[in-house]
Amino acid sequence: MFYRFDSLESATEGRRIYEEESPVKQGSYSVSFWSIRTSMVKDNKESGSNSIFENFLANRQIVSNRKGAEDENSSGEHENYEGYSEGYGPASADVLIPSFLAAYSGRSASSEKLNIFKNIPAINYRITYNGLGKLPLMKKVFRSITVNSGYTSTMTVGGYVQNQRYNDRDPVTDDLILDLDSNFYTQFQYNNVTISEQFTPLINIDMQFKNKVTTRVEYKKGRTVGLNVGSAQILEQKTEAYTIGLGYQFKVKFPVKIKNKTVESPLKLRGDFSYRKNKTIIRKIVDNSHTPTAGQNVISLKITADYALTKSLNLRAFYDYVLNIPQISNSFRTANTNFGFSLRFSIS
Repeated sequence: MFYRFDSLESATEGRRIYEEESPVKQGSYSVSFWSIRTSMVKDNKESGSNSIFENFLANRQIVSNRKGAEDENSSGEHENYEGYSEGYGPASADVLIPSFLAAYSGRSASSEKLNIFKNIPAINYRITYNGLGKLPLMKKVFRSITVNSGYTSTMTVGGYVQNQRYNDRDPVTDDLILDLDSNFYTQFQYNNVTISEQFTPLINIDMQFKNKVTTRVEYKKGRTVGLNVGSAQILEQKTEAYTIGLGYQFKVKFPVKIKNKTVESPLKLRGDFSYRKNKTIIRKIVDNSHTPTAGQNVISLKITADYALTKSLNLRAFYDYVLNIPQISNSFRTANTNFGFSLRFSIS
C-alpha cells in the first residue's frame, strides 16, 4: 500500500495527513486438504482422460450459475457461452478454481465453497498397529508384525495478487468492465492452485519371524495436480511404488584376527526389490486433450551385507541395480549398476 501526503487536508486539519493509495493484497495460501475420495481413479487407456477431469469440466457450469445467482451484477446468460451466467464464463478463475477443488476432492460442485480461502483444514493421519503379532496363532510363527499407513494432502495457492481492475466500471453506463473473454475481473489474479497428495505409505507390513528372517511389503502412492489458471490447463503427476524386502542375520567368524582376537559378529543380509511408476500428463481444458509429457517405470534391486568388525568399525558389501524404462517415445532405456565394499568408522 502507498501513502501520499495531502497538503490541502493537512492545512485544514492542522496536522499531517496521508492518504492511502493503490492498496495491494498479495501472498500465498496453503491448507490441509482431503482428496482421498478420488485417489484411486484411473485414466482411460485410450483417451488418457478420467472421470475426475470430466467432472471438473461439468462443474464449471454449475459453479458459474451459483456465482451468477449471488452476484447482482450478473443478470442473464453469458454472451459467449450458452448455459453460463453473465460475467462467469468457463475460463474465469472464479469458476475454474471451485470446479477444480470440487472435482479432485470428490465433493459436489453445488455445495463447494466459492471462496478458496474459506476451506476448512482437513485431517491427515498416520496409523501404526502391532497387535497382529500378539495373536496366539501368529505368536507361533512371528516375533512381531507391524502394520502402518499414512496420508497427507495439501492445497496450495502458489501466488495471488489483488487485481487492480476488480470492480472497475464504465463511466458512461456504470456497468462492470469485462475482460477480453467477457468475464468480470476477479478480485485476485492467481498463478496456480495445486493439490499434493501422498500415501506414506498406503500400506506397509513389517514381519519378524521366529527364525530371524525379516520381511517388508510396502505400497506407496502419490499425485500432484496443478491448475494453471492463466493457460487453462492441468498438470498431473502420479507415482506408485511397490517394495518387497527380505532380511536375515546369523553369526559368522571373521577369517582374519583383529588385535590377535577372533571376531564373531552377526552377518546382516538385506535385499530390497522395488518397482516404481511415474507419469506426467498435461490436460488442456479448452480443447479437452491429454498429452503425456514424461514418465518412466523404474525397477531396482538393492542387496547389502553388514558385518561389525568392532564396536566402531563396520564392513559393508553392497550391490545396486536400477533399470529405467520410459513410458514415452522420446526417451530411451537406461540401466545403472553399482557394487563394492565400504568401511565405516564411527566415533562416539
